[in-house]
Amino acid sequence: MKTNLLTVAVAGLMTLAPLAYADQHPDAQQRAALEKALTTAGYVSWGEIEMEHGFWDVDDARKELGSRQKFDLKVDPATMTVTEEKIDN
Repeated sequence: MKTNLLTVAVAGLMTLAPLAYADQHPDAQQRAALEKALTTAGYVSWGEIEMEHGFWDVDDARKELGSRQKFDLKVDPATMTVTEEKIDN
């Protein structure tokens, strides 16, 4: 019985773990590092930034001011490098 209870408890915690990162916005220090990384990578503007699945998710990044072409980005929080770039339709 104790083993079953422990298994259920561990499974429940594993299910909730990703929620700890959901909708986490960067603090001032993280935002400054992200802005530097995005600017260095050639982006001039972007929208909302939040932590999703262990990566910073950057919405509506643009490489030119006024450009209609936008990108959704994933940024590795450990290295502050863009690891994924998808065109946002």
